[in-house]
Amino acid sequence: MEYLKVEKEKVKELYKASQDVINEVMHNARFGKALQQGVIRKQAIDVLSSIKRDNLALLSLLNLKNFDEYTFTHCLNVAVLSTSFAYHLKFTEDKLLSVGRGAFLHDIGKAKVPLNILNKPDKLSDSEFRIMAMHPTFGEQIYHKESMNDDIELSIVLHHHESFDGSGYPDKQSGSQINRFASIVSIADFYDALTTERVYKKVIHPAEAIQIIYSLSGKKFDPRVVNHFIKTIGIYPIGSLVELSDERIGMVVAFSRDNLLKPVVQIIKNESGILVNQNDLLSLLDSDIYIKGLYKADVKASVNDII
Repeated sequence: MEYLKVEKEKVKELYKASQDVINEVMHNARFGKALQQGVIRKQAIDVLSSIKRDNLALLSLLNLKNFDEYTFTHCLNVAVLSTSFAYHLKFTEDKLLSVGRGAFLHDIGKAKVPLNILNKPDKLSDSEFRIMAMHPTFGEQIYHKESMNDDIELSIVLHHHESFDGSGYPDKQSGSQINRFASIVSIADFYDALTTERVYKKVIHPAEAIQIIYSLSGKKFDPRVVNHFIKTIGIYPIGSLVELSDERIGMVVAFSRDNLLKPVVQIIKNESGILVNQNDLLSLLDSDIYIKGLYKADVKASVNDII
């Protein structure tokens, strides 16, 4: 436990540093300045290094979402999720770093979207959505302007909104036409957007987000990508609040890919609903107790709100 505590402190420092980098990158892109490619490379290396030390420690920090700095937190979370996903698939180190950098930059084109559209608190009109949907193309233009030449990064920037059934944008790619690295970032992008509260939508419980993603298998997402993504973050992702069969309430803090239905939970409330010592951990792998359902997971958001 002490090791996990130390690693989480390192992860918090990484989160703060990465948010600062993304903030600066987006600012520079908006005003036509250089993107600090060396700093982006370093952050991708730092994320991968943390994942190698303790993948679950980094995933546990995905719940530290800053409502007022969505773009910066989102780009970082997508980089963490995508790199973890690619690491689970055992890609080579150079590809892992390309995925991380591409994920950091995946929404760079939003720097060229007018702020009144980017920050609009209500649902976008059709004309506004068409402008917003240009952000992958804007991102491609920024990427080329910087004379960057990594095919994986470029495919992520340009094609992270393509859909398996061909209904995505900007090129209406479908099936195997979609670059697999873009597919990885696409599902990470969608998951983080679902589980983040915005002005125009409520947050969705992580486990419910997984259910939504599973329902879109073969439609928005490649079924193989969906299956591997679930194995990466779990059926009950870290941070999920769950109700146990003995009426206690717990928060998922770890899981084994050998049995995604039986994670490790930190008990938060006892069977009488009273808050308890939060050092009380229970591995459901070693217990007859099981997850009965999600706890207070009644907030919903529309899939159509995810841009």
